[in-house]
Amino acid sequence: MSYIKLFRLPNVLMAGLTLILMRYAIIAPILSVYEMNLQLEFSAFLAYVVATMLLAASGYAINDYYDRNLDLINRKADDVVVGNKIPAQRVLLIYRILNLVALILAAYAAYKSGIWLLFFCFPVMIGLLYYYTTTYKKQLLTGNIIVSIATALVPVAVYLFEMPPVINHYRNYIISGAINTGVISGWIFGFAIFAFLSGLAREIIKDMEDFEGDKFAGRDTVPIVWGLKWAKGITISLLSMVFLGIVLIFVFYFSSSGKPDFITLSYFTAFLLIPLGYEIFQLVKSKTVADYKFCGDLLKLIMLAGVLYAPIVWYIIQKTFES
Repeated sequence: MSYIKLFRLPNVLMAGLTLILMRYAIIAPILSVYEMNLQLEFSAFLAYVVATMLLAASGYAINDYYDRNLDLINRKADDVVVGNKIPAQRVLLIYRILNLVALILAAYAAYKSGIWLLFFCFPVMIGLLYYYTTTYKKQLLTGNIIVSIATALVPVAVYLFEMPPVINHYRNYIISGAINTGVISGWIFGFAIFAFLSGLAREIIKDMEDFEGDKFAGRDTVPIVWGLKWAKGITISLLSMVFLGIVLIFVFYFSSSGKPDFITLSYFTAFLLIPLGYEIFQLVKSKTVADYKFCGDLLKLIMLAGVLYAPIVWYIIQKTFES
């Protein structure tokens, strides 16, 4: 359980699940509509998924390593892992091993795909996550935005990994058939924007939860520099943008044909819109650390629900284009 807490296993699994769903529930079925197939070997994709998960786990480990003293202020002693349940030096060793294995797997995936840019992104992300922990998270909004961008890049990375080989292989077919592959990027970037906005909101909520410890450490987080009221206001604004975006997507893309997609409407309403409304309501009246923790946990579930809309997309595509 200590290692599960250290590596934030649910979050790491969610990153892997996002990669898998973007490939098999969004990109692959849309390609099949145009009678095209994925071109990368499964082994390369699997290596990339595992490398991404290891990178995320290492980021959480180094974060807890440097925050171990502050966590004693922000959390109960039993919830502090590094230095309490796992020796700090062991965590540092594990961090280095995870990054090394992630780089090896990323190199294999890049070699098999021929897209070496994806490999070079890994040392950049390792550096960003390290400096996020040691420097950027102490600065106003900088650390929040870096983590949110990293969250949004998870679905985007799949597109960058999968589509160049597809376009290269089917180039003549795409040109002659005037096939619009932009519909795939539209879906992927839709998930990415959702991930960025909701991720940024969650980062600020976590700063509200860690207010006392961050204030003791002299960090310039949004709640400390601008106050809790402004932090709440910014978070509510971000979540309202997500709420409005979901409504507009349904209105303009799923009901424009005159026959509303009731599956999407039901899913959006039950798992995204109602929970988002409740999240905003809870944020307005939140005052204690426990309140902020509840809001953060609820938002994590909403983000998971957003990712799990991908299988619904797969079902709709299969139902629409089945022979």
